[in-house]
Amino acid sequence: MDADGWFWEVRRTSVNDGAAPAYRRGYLETVWPRLESAGARPLALFNGLIGAPVTAFLSVTGYPSFESYLAVQATAAPRDPALAALIHDESVRLMADCGERPRATLDPADRRAVYGVRSFVLPPESWDEFVHDSAAGVWPRIESQGACILGMFKDVGATTPTDALLLTGYNGPAHWEATRGLEYARPDSISADEWARAVELSRARAGLVLRSSVTLMSAHWPA
Repeated sequence: MDADGWFWEVRRTSVNDGAAPAYRRGYLETVWPRLESAGARPLALFNGLIGAPVTAFLSVTGYPSFESYLAVQATAAPRDPALAALIHDESVRLMADCGERPRATLDPADRRAVYGVRSFVLPPESWDEFVHDSAAGVWPRIESQGACILGMFKDVGATTPTDALLLTGYNGPAHWEATRGLEYARPDSISADEWARAVELSRARAGLVLRSSVTLMSAHWPA
């Protein structure tokens, strides 16, 4: 488990009309380095592309313990007034990673321009099977097409049903569209048996999901 024991803050921030470029720049230049200096691990900053407005931002940040998270929050206010003035509203979820992704480090070569931010709703007793079917079936299949899984998370609190969040990177909307379905040709890098197993697990995972939805978002990292 690459990031075992980490807590992940998933923060949704809505900024004022016209403020998206200034917020993105301010977050990457001031908030991101402040988080890193405190021992946190920012994964990426996203904002809406398809299914959400450009003023809708999502940030995902890991903390090595709940105590470290509380310590950072205690020093987060007052936020830079210039950045705070851009924000319309915010909400936060505390989540745990699935144990398979995110990896301990993110190779810049694994970054993608666009991410599918997908919510899955499933019975809580199906979580372990859902993770297995994802890691052993769905992810190898779509990563063989050039996609890259950034992370998968679920809420820290126990709920019925369970809501999971998956971040998958693509080169663009057309690339995302090309990975839909199970009927495309097997790539040479995967054996026929491995491909058949991946398709089998992909279908099994689909049977666990009560409902799902996806938003495509642009991804940003510091220069």
